Amino acid sequence: MTSLRPAVRTALVLACAAAAAQGLTAQTLIAYDLRCRELRDTAVRHKVRVFTMGDLDTAMKRCRMAYHVFMMEKYERASVWPWLPVSPDPPEPED
Repeated sequence: MTSLRPAVRTALVLACAAAAAQGLTAQTLIAYDLRCRELRDTAVRHKVRVFTMGDLDTAMKRCRMAYHVFMMEKYERASVWPWLPVSPDPPEPED
């Protein structure tokens, strides 16, 4: 009976350690999923701006279109690799 106690205690410690590691892994995956969704939502917002621009009759509209296409591609790329840092957004072109 005395030799069984350390084995049970060791098994309990290992089970607790495994559960803690699994919980941290699950939290990390949930955090990555949330970040991925936020990045995709940002990409979609820029995509909507691109498709609602209308005619590109002025140079300023073409400049804005290029800006939103760049931002859309940036956030689509970031949503694929959410663990990598995202550079700050450049300022939007003014009228």
